[in-house]
Amino acid sequence: GHFDRVGREGGIDTVNHVKQSETDTNPMTNELRIARRNARLNGLSGEENAGIAPYENTMGLGVGDFFDDGFPDIVIGTGEPEFVAADVFLCNRGQRRFERCTDQFIKPNEAHTMTRAHGAVFADVNRDGFTDFYFNLGGHPPFDFAQKAESRETNKLFMRQTSETGNAAWLTLSGTRSNRDAIGARVQYGTGDLTRYHYIRSTQGFQSQNSMTLLLPLGDQESVPVQIKWPSGVTTELTATAGQHYNAVEQATP
Repeated sequence: GHFDRVGREGGIDTVNHVKQSETDTNPMTNELRIARRNARLNGLSGEENAGIAPYENTMGLGVGDFFDDGFPDIVIGTGEPEFVAADVFLCNRGQRRFERCTDQFIKPNEAHTMTRAHGAVFADVNRDGFTDFYFNLGGHPPFDFAQKAESRETNKLFMRQTSETGNAAWLTLSGTRSNRDAIGARVQYGTGDLTRYHYIRSTQGFQSQNSMTLLLPLGDQESVPVQIKWPSGVTTELTATAGQHYNAVEQATP
């Protein structure tokens, strides 16, 4: 399958605020930054025509599994509005090797509008058994106010598009002896070479948090063993079956 960006047509859009006073323009005094900002309005060729070398500013980084293959991928938001470089996608090819795969998500003629991302989160938004991800737009009000122009970008929601049905289960943890959200719990599922792991974190990247409901892709298997190691030292074991959502509650005693 592939990903399609859902923007205005999907109801995910950025509300541009009304300029209240001259102080909202937040002018930049650095000549190069102003040049980048002005060049950006001219799209893909703006920086080149202005004699400015392309630059990838990094603001937010998210880690998730684009293709549910068990290898964590990386997405980097370029953040600042005056930089025209597109957001960056790095696909995990296994053997500790990553390849830039931005072109699988952003069309070349849209690169100048796919910037400014800050936080990135991963979740199975529509519960179809496949991972989706979301970029929140950042740094846009001062840019738009100063240019007296409406932003060309929106917050970005990428939905997995495929005719297949995801063979997966879902798991939500609730702590009792440990903290309620089970932060710090370690989840292992599957067997042999197909064993995968999740670690419950309080944050994932820049001001972001991936879904606390874990997506467990099962591949060709109908069910897999699951082991949960809670922060308290308690261990819970269960069997996850495709199509089922499990709510695991920490036991009172080890």
